[in-house]
Amino acid sequence: METPVESHRAVEYPAPEAMARIRIILVEPQYPGNIGASARAMKTAGIRDLVLVRPQPFRGSEEARNFASGARDVLEGARVVERLDDAIGGLHWLVGTTNRRRGGVLDQPIPVREAAQRIASLAQTRRVGILFGREDFGLSSADLARCNLAAAIPVAAGMPPLNLSHAVQVVSHEVFVAALGEPPPPPLKPAALPEVEALLRRFAELFALLGADALSRSPQQVLDSLRRAFSRVGLEPRDVRTLHMVVRAVTRRLKSERGA
Repeated sequence: METPVESHRAVEYPAPEAMARIRIILVEPQYPGNIGASARAMKTAGIRDLVLVRPQPFRGSEEARNFASGARDVLEGARVVERLDDAIGGLHWLVGTTNRRRGGVLDQPIPVREAAQRIASLAQTRRVGILFGREDFGLSSADLARCNLAAAIPVAAGMPPLNLSHAVQVVSHEVFVAALGEPPPPPLKPAALPEVEALLRRFAELFALLGADALSRSPQQVLDSLRRAFSRVGLEPRDVRTLHMVVRAVTRRLKSERGA
């Protein structure tokens, strides 16, 4: 167990309650040192929920422990999962970090400071995940498509993106600063991400029944647009139930008319 260090910091604040509703998710981190340093980076902002998707082995790594100085509890409490679906359980909103422009119908990333304001506001009442990709090529397009919002850390022209743990530090700190000044929001009971994903699967089944010619865009493009629209609106569980009811009714009518 680490020995607490007496604080002589010039400026420090209690972590806002919203920080307890934020989860850092690292997808396929390659280096134990980066995992440890990320744990330390997030804890300096009051974030303690760390989930790792298919990481390289790090349990018992002295490098990871050394880089997690002051945050070994976060490192040792990190959950390891095999699928992104397992990492986002219980979340209501997901933010992906990227240094690339996005193609197709996907929204372009916004600067991290702007994203931090939205994250801090949402985390007043919702559980928010912040997704980071592996060190060599970041998040896949498929992972980014699962996100409600993409955020980018601005860097000087011609310079490479930040190291993974440095990116975690910048994003966590920006959210911490934004949350310090965030007023309490009105009460809201948001739908969890798995509920929204189940609804999108229902839409996918309907699109398959309609056939490829019924839509002006590919079914996946329409689903991505719906995911973004739902994240902007902020669906509540009753909204999800209503949309399920509508899609079920349309599906039943189509099957009835086709004699299925």
